[in-house]
Amino acid sequence: MPARWALRHYAIPLLSSRAIAAATGRDGIPWFGAGEMDLRQLGYFVRVVELGSLTRAATVLRIAQPALGIQIKKLEVEFGAPLLVRHSRGVEPTDVGALLFEQAKALLTSADAI
Repeated sequence: MPARWALRHYAIPLLSSRAIAAATGRDGIPWFGAGEMDLRQLGYFVRVVELGSLTRAATVLRIAQPALGIQIKKLEVEFGAPLLVRHSRGVEPTDVGALLFEQAKALLTSADAI
């Protein structure tokens, strides 16, 4: 079934209800991009944990806060567990998040050395 286009100039496909159902997990959270984790996402996560705040990290990274939140959510979906505890004073890593933080820092350091 060919995709229909919402905006001819921007080529944004309108997905059928079957495609939307296939692209959401059993909990209804979209998983577009799941399985496609990249170093950029890991770098965002590391910066959020280092600064302890999505807002401060978004400012330093020069991206919009909602976009940063989406990237963190994609990582959480990828790992199947919450990575950050969000509270009024910022964020802190969960146990899984702390483990990912240490491994991501090492991975990013190795990638920079290449």
